[in-house]
Amino acid sequence: MNKEQSPESLLAALKAERASAKAAREELESLNRRIGERDRELTRLAGIDPHKYAELSAWQQELEEQELRESQDWGKLKANYQKAESDLNTQIQTWQNKYQGILTQQAIKDAFVATGGITKADDGEVSPLDLVTQYFADRVQVKDEKIILLDRAGNPESVTLVDKMLQLKRGSMGSLFQSDSKKLTASQSRPATSQQIVYTQEQARAGKADLKLIAQGKAVIR
Repeated sequence: MNKEQSPESLLAALKAERASAKAAREELESLNRRIGERDRELTRLAGIDPHKYAELSAWQQELEEQELRESQDWGKLKANYQKAESDLNTQIQTWQNKYQGILTQQAIKDAFVATGGITKADDGEVSPLDLVTQYFADRVQVKDEKIILLDRAGNPESVTLVDKMLQLKRGSMGSLFQSDSKKLTASQSRPATSQQIVYTQEQARAGKADLKLIAQGKAVIR
């Protein structure tokens, strides 16, 4: 497997291919002009000098053979150029996706920490931050330094990411956040209904809690 090239090396290769392609194209254009001049000369001399005509005919054949060789080289250069361009575009897209992922994770972390989210976890356990990041990973976009929160249908929500964190804190994910006071809120202190699934904090940190059910109010973490 080839080692992944950096965008800079791919760009340098692309520029080199472009230069080679330009030189080959100019050579082909020069050949076409020469062939045009030859054809005009052949037309002028065809009925005048048989020896000159035979000489020019041989020259015509040589030029056609050379044009064929140059065309084949041009095809190779074009293919190399297209591959280099495709590799560069793929590499750029890969780095853009990685950068977008970093921005998204940081935006989620900032909102979680700002609302009192618990970031630490015991050894071998999934942290509350990891759980919340997993929950919001496909619903947060960062564009032009603006954080956009999406609903499950992919449409922008009317609330901010911080507002959404506060909703989770007051609701069924309250145990993933630090308490604002020693007294629990009503939504956190009331017992789960018979229709709700109850997950322990240990289960949540082990990644065994269904975040979708929790967000829908069909499960709670106690």
